[in-house]
Amino acid sequence: MKIFTLTILLTATSLGLFGQDVSYNTITTTSLDSANPTSIRIIGQNSPVLLPSARNISFEFNSAGKAYIRAFRGSSWGTHLQFLTSDEVTSGGIPKVRLHISSEGNVGIGTSNPGSPLSISGNGTGVSVSPGGAPYYGTLAFNRESATGTIFDPSGSAFQINNGGTDANLHFTVWKGNGTMVTSNALVIGADGNIGIGVSNSKGYRLAVAGNMIAESVKVQLQSAWPDYVFAKDYTLLPSLKETEKHIKEKGHLPGIPSAAEVKTNGIDVGEMNAKLLQKIEELTLYVINLNKKSSSQEIMVKKLQNEVKKLKSKK
Repeated sequence: MKIFTLTILLTATSLGLFGQDVSYNTITTTSLDSANPTSIRIIGQNSPVLLPSARNISFEFNSAGKAYIRAFRGSSWGTHLQFLTSDEVTSGGIPKVRLHISSEGNVGIGTSNPGSPLSISGNGTGVSVSPGGAPYYGTLAFNRESATGTIFDPSGSAFQINNGGTDANLHFTVWKGNGTMVTSNALVIGADGNIGIGVSNSKGYRLAVAGNMIAESVKVQLQSAWPDYVFAKDYTLLPSLKETEKHIKEKGHLPGIPSAAEVKTNGIDVGEMNAKLLQKIEELTLYVINLNKKSSSQEIMVKKLQNEVKKLKSKK
């Protein structure tokens, strides 16, 4: 096995900046054949640590910028790897860190200090991803480090999607710029596919909303019959008005309509309640029609009686 040693050519600026020992500025190549090396070894010293210990592989272009592959040691056994490029605008072509791999394996794009397994930063804010650990199975955060909770830009809110937790649901959480949580249940998608807004447990409903809601249009399509059956010829109008009066006095609500206590405990089904209310309106309409018929009949009777009275008076 042959060992070949090549001298690294470093600029005076690099030497002056880091104060590195020139004896470490060597590349050692180990190979069975000098024309086909299997590894390149760049030796760095133990002190200083972090960026002052950096070693760069530089790609330079005349009258243009540079690109670096940079490695430096951590405070102990750890190492860091960076990829730097020059942009099209900055004069002088000074490379900036575009990709950073930390000693913990965190990857940063646009940041040299990734606090999550994947952090993407730019324009003062960022997005981060963390695979988490049981019972959490993946986190995606906006303007927040999903692993550490650090806010990228305190002037804005942060949003985070957590998969899992004690309830095994997908939670959309909201945070203030100072790191205070606003809610962990802004939107919750259950393992059963049900959705909660402001509530983590939809209690079996396809959509559960904790609080007020507004919509331009809401359509409720019932599978049960609409109460037009009230107008069928064979429909029996029950109970009678007398029975209805008795029920109201005893129960305090209309027959077939839930009481206030029942509504407080169980809520109401909008479609079912609208159907029941329509049934009561249609029954009330029939009551009014019947009363009108009786009133008309009574008017006829009264007129007949009045005519008979007139005739009797005229005979006197």
